[in-house]
Amino acid sequence: MPDILPLVVVFFVGAVFSGYELLSTTYPMTCYFILRNSRSIYAYSIIYGIISIIFMEGIDYFGIFKCVVTPVLSNVWVQAVFVGISTKAFLHIRFFNADPVPIGFETIVYLFEPMLLKQISLDDYNAVEEYILKTSEGYPNLAEVLSIIERHLPSTDRDLSTAFLQDMKTELDGYIDDDKKILVAMEKYLREYGSNSFQRAFPPRN
Repeated sequence: MPDILPLVVVFFVGAVFSGYELLSTTYPMTCYFILRNSRSIYAYSIIYGIISIIFMEGIDYFGIFKCVVTPVLSNVWVQAVFVGISTKAFLHIRFFNADPVPIGFETIVYLFEPMLLKQISLDDYNAVEEYILKTSEGYPNLAEVLSIIERHLPSTDRDLSTAFLQDMKTELDGYIDDDKKILVAMEKYLREYGSNSFQRAFPPRN
């Protein structure tokens, strides 16, 4: 049993860290929707957790850490955390580029990651779209929606708020239908400022 516990730790760290890294960098304001509506994010994390276990076992088998004289890294629990955190970065090492698949440890990633990332992105879009559609039913007027967004932009950094507003209006110019513009404007505000700000700006209307 004591030998299993480090593997549990490395799996947990590898799974949680990989999922957190993806959500915090790609979906920082909509991770809530993914966690509630996407099975793929859990499959993504579990796969990295399993690979972390494989790395841990391989490192132990070849005695790599036995060559380390640093007392901290000689601790099996520190090793488990280190391997769990490092697994994702290690797997994205490529020796050279090849079309369409790079050659290196990153080749392993191409067996599962592109498909899962595409599904996670789709799950995020569908969940956010469904949420916005329900809210937009109470806000059918485009001018009102834009006015609400402008009133609820943070005043702590007016330059960023002004830039966001300008970018949003520029993107809206690419659409003709006002209903679509409302959805796009709401989505951009949600993705930029999060669900708490969105709910405060657009409380449900009966």
